[in-house]
Amino acid sequence: MDNRNFELLQPNRLSQPLEQPESPRLWLREWRQFRGLSQVELSRLAAVDRHTVIALEKPGHRPPWPRTLAKLAAVLGVAPFRLWSEPSNCDSLDNRIK
Repeated sequence: MDNRNFELLQPNRLSQPLEQPESPRLWLREWRQFRGLSQVELSRLAAVDRHTVIALEKPGHRPPWPRTLAKLAAVLGVAPFRLWSEPSNCDSLDNRIK
C-alpha cells in the first residue's frame, strides 16, 4: 500500500467530513418571481408545502425530489431541467428555437 492510501485510513482523517462538490444551483426563486408568483401561490398551485418552497429557495439546500421538481416546473410552465438555469438565459434560448 502506498503512503497516499495509508494517510486516508488514519483515524483523524476518518472523523473529518468529506468535502462535497458544490451542487448546481436551483433557480426556483428567480423563476417564481419571473412568473409573478409569491411563495404561497406557487406552493398552493403546485400542491407542495410552503416550507418546501422556502427551503428550496435557500442556497445550499439539498436537491428536490423529482416529483416535487416536476410539480413546481409544471406550475412555472417550464421543463424541470430548466429550473437549473436562469429564466433570462432560457427565454433567449426558447425565442431562438421558435
